[in-house]
Amino acid sequence: RPAYGSACTFTSAATGTWTTAGTWTAVGAACSTYPGQTFGGDTVIIANSHIVNLDVSPANSIASLQVGQGASGRLTIGNDITDRTLTVTGNVSIFGGATLNNTGDGGNALNIGGNLTNAGVFDMNVGAADANVTFNGTANQTISGAGGTTDFNTITINNSGAANNNIVE
Repeated sequence: RPAYGSACTFTSAATGTWTTAGTWTAVGAACSTYPGQTFGGDTVIIANSHIVNLDVSPANSIASLQVGQGASGRLTIGNDITDRTLTVTGNVSIFGGATLNNTGDGGNALNIGGNLTNAGVFDMNVGAADANVTFNGTANQTISGAGGTTDFNTITINNSGAANNNIVE
């Protein structure tokens, strides 16, 4: 683990599953095998042309998620009958040409504590494969971007804060 409790940055090094060590290059001392495995607060970057399948519900939340840094890239939540949950305490960014989607049999979840910016494809409602999205930040949150697809299954707003009156716009 890096000194003073700072988090690791995991960047995809190849196409693969979330839990496979060879999928990631990690920057930081004593990083786990995969993001969110042992410690919370990791930054995750899915690099250009890599496809990563979330095959686990990480035990700890990640700080931020960037999908497709470059011209492409994909993060897929699940591909089997086991429900998966990914919790991001900060922002989720999908770059142009990139995809964040769901291909499981339903029951998957994505929790977002920051903003969602989509310049590519965000699809949580793919036929019978759906994932529910919860916005659970402590301040106003936004959904923005000019991506070709922004498709939700179910949106839950559990946005708190000092006055419990923050919004998701």
